[in-house]
Amino acid sequence: LGDGADPPVSGEIVTINCEITLAQLAGAYAFSQVTFPDSLPVGDYDVVGGRLIAASGVAFRFVPVGAAHRPGGIVAQGVDDKDPWEQRFGRMGVWFTFNTVQPPGVELLSSAAVASATYQMYLDVMPR
Repeated sequence: LGDGADPPVSGEIVTINCEITLAQLAGAYAFSQVTFPDSLPVGDYDVVGGRLIAASGVAFRFVPVGAAHRPGGIVAQGVDDKDPWEQRFGRMGVWFTFNTVQPPGVELLSSAAVASATYQMYLDVMPR
């Protein structure tokens, strides 16, 4: 949802792997910092899509440092689940920008309580 059509994204989009670790709360958002298993080159990145895989997950939203809005999407229940078409590869424009010094956080909305676990997340980014 927005004020108008999303501006087109142009440039090279790269998908990076990251992880979040949290305990899912039934019917509520749980917060986690994003950790990158592979070191990213220092710099700024535009996030133009994302995917989170978590059983019992419903939706996720990013918590960018210093931003008022929290863009997000639908959670994939398993590795084989399809992502909503609009949610990936810049089809909804630039969601937010982050710097490797201050990575964003993520909130996960769940349908059931689950003990603390690590979940895979994929970010579609464009280096600035």
